[in-house]
Amino acid sequence: MSLVSSLLVLPILSARFGQDGWSSVLLGQSIGAAASVVCALAWPMEGPDLASRAGAADRVQMYATSLRERTVAVAAAVPVLVVMCLFAGPTMPLVCILSALAFALNALAPTWYFIGVSRPSRSLVAEGVPRLVVNLVAIGLVALLPLWTYPVALIVGMLCTLLIASTFVRRDARNSAGAVDLAGSPRGPAGGRRRLLTVTARGADAGYSYLSGPLIALLVPAAYPLYAAVDRLGQSMVNLMGTITQGLMAWIGEGGVVKRGRLVGAVVLASAFAFGALLVLSLATPFLLGYLFAGTVEVNALIAVLAGVIVGGAFLSRCLSVVLLIPQGLAVVTYRLLLVASCIGLPSVAVAAVVGGSVGALAVAAAVPWAVVAAQLVMGLHRRPQGRVNDTALQV
Repeated sequence: MSLVSSLLVLPILSARFGQDGWSSVLLGQSIGAAASVVCALAWPMEGPDLASRAGAADRVQMYATSLRERTVAVAAAVPVLVVMCLFAGPTMPLVCILSALAFALNALAPTWYFIGVSRPSRSLVAEGVPRLVVNLVAIGLVALLPLWTYPVALIVGMLCTLLIASTFVRRDARNSAGAVDLAGSPRGPAGGRRRLLTVTARGADAGYSYLSGPLIALLVPAAYPLYAAVDRLGQSMVNLMGTITQGLMAWIGEGGVVKRGRLVGAVVLASAFAFGALLVLSLATPFLLGYLFAGTVEVNALIAVLAGVIVGGAFLSRCLSVVLLIPQGLAVVTYRLLLVASCIGLPSVAVAAVVGGSVGALAVAAAVPWAVVAAQLVMGLHRRPQGRVNDTALQV
């Protein structure tokens, strides 16, 4: 609901403020989205699995700890966001900075907690409804008022989400009063060197996923509009398909039981959705980009196919991390794959943009996630860690 409604704003924004307007918004959103991945730490990836295995009281404490850690991280990132936005040189600096802050606050989203406690309706109420309302209001804002009001509305929407989520968590705290959790109940992602690897890997992944556009804007300004348009559509589709990932995460972790059959089933279903997205976007991308950006970018058949390949690969690689590797205790493998792919992907995209323009950059962006998928399948399906998963089930 929230992601689809956000796409309704772009055509009006593009028509009223032109390429200068939407490029400033997208530039800020890319920088903010990268920061949100880093500031969320390991909670979105490891949190659902940990929460599903924790006792009632520990779940509440886990959420409180998570929110505190992520809030500190976002606060520390704000000055960096401002500097990065100004350095990128957007046409509308204030709009860019506010857009970056609005997307950085996504690091505080409570989705992982609701998945872990098997309460999807709470995610609908706490996140879907506020964002839907804000995006519908934003349609009027960008049509009548200055553009900076749009990211401000997004910030207000996230604050409403956190308020509603805290109400649900307080209710859980009252219901769990006096409960005694089992010894060894997980309290959160591992610290120490593991935490350093997590932050480094997710930071590198965020840089590759969200900062390739700003980097291209600096190196090859002429290639940026088309790359940014495809990238924005791709990120929106991958985030939208993230609801599929959330459903699969909840399914394989129900009741703290991990079944090998469900892991394999999740891989099959995720692969089917990935190839379906590839096919649909290969046909629909010209229409979608023409609608979203009011005809300011031209898309041929090759660009459309690349967009489909990018979305299918990005979705499948993200999904396999949390439905195949992490439930088997292979979180470290996941982070190492992210780190290697990011360190190779970002400079490769930059070089490809200089050599081949937007087409070259998109071709590299399409190849990288599928290489990660191949490595994930090898690691997850042919290497079985001890003590977490067997052919029937293991009560954790």
